[in-house]
Amino acid sequence: MEIIKREKITKEQVLQLAKILGIGAILLDLGNTDLSRGRSVYKKDGQMGALLWTKDGKRMNICQISGGGFIATMGKEPDPERPDILSP
Repeated sequence: MEIIKREKITKEQVLQLAKILGIGAILLDLGNTDLSRGRSVYKKDGQMGALLWTKDGKRMNICQISGGGFIATMGKEPDPERPDILSP
């Protein structure tokens, strides 16, 4: 996985993502997103995706797939490789 960029994310952007993902947003617990860690945008096997983290450190992985759909997964345990908090 190649991290392309790391950027801040706002509550409004998370809400927008929740609308796109529908029920997947509930399963991912997007309402518990740690905004202070931002998001990492990555590319893997030609697919683009984003990583977000919950307030308790679990990693959420959202990957766009061909045809316009998404695959969304969330770790069961805190991610030991989660990034530091972004500067304001």
